[in-house]
Amino acid sequence: MSCSAIVADGVTGYHLLKIDGYSLTKGTPTGTAIKSNPFTVGGYRCSSKPRISRSPTTSGTTRSPSGVTWSLSARSVPRRGRLTHLAETFVSVPPSDMNRQLGDLLETEKGADVVFEVAGERFAAHRCVLAARSPVFGAELYGLMKEGDAAVVVCIEDMEARVFKLLLRFMYTDSLPEMKNKDAGVMCQHLLVAADRYNLERLKLICEEKLCKHISMGTVSNMLVLADQHHCAGLKKTCCNFLGSSANLSPISRGCLSVMKELVLGCWCIH
Repeated sequence: MSCSAIVADGVTGYHLLKIDGYSLTKGTPTGTAIKSNPFTVGGYRCSSKPRISRSPTTSGTTRSPSGVTWSLSARSVPRRGRLTHLAETFVSVPPSDMNRQLGDLLETEKGADVVFEVAGERFAAHRCVLAARSPVFGAELYGLMKEGDAAVVVCIEDMEARVFKLLLRFMYTDSLPEMKNKDAGVMCQHLLVAADRYNLERLKLICEEKLCKHISMGTVSNMLVLADQHHCAGLKKTCCNFLGSSANLSPISRGCLSVMKELVLGCWCIH
């Protein structure tokens, strides 16, 4: 996918038009144009064609071979008209690819100064990038080591390696890769927990939005607990709306509805 843009610069100038013997034009039919001598405004060759009007106002349009258009309006002559020319600039500005460049930086590990060990796997990264994206990482990394120290290994507990890999990818590119539908729900739950842990609010909201589309009778209880623990108001409301719809409840699940309601009320009472 590509895109381009044409940037138009404005060139503005003024021309004073004087019609000698204006009273002699009273016999000229209304709407007749009277062409002026050529003149130059803003570096462009122009001419004026004011049209005769029987009202106290004389109006006209000025054009030039370069596409200049301007209007002349006068209750008396001479009158100064305003001329504006839009000059095309043939410059194509490509979309930003900073996210791709930072993604490449993560993949190549060039200049990496910190290594994370997660569930037996190692990931190299850049302290400055992580600190800029997450205040939690900033406090941990720059509090743990001094500027100029050799890369050290930081152990991350209670997180799967694949989850941390996606977390890093998002911090560098501000996006998530496409996930298979069957894995998306589970992965988004893990990512939401990680995002809340490292104060990545946008990632947290992205995961919350995706989880709202994976609510079912088999997942709604877990979703409610997750929403309550990590303060996801939107996810909690979606779960409550799901439970409030009789179309989503089978005869068996209706028997468990009271338990669900108690869970919801319990979450609300806590807060």
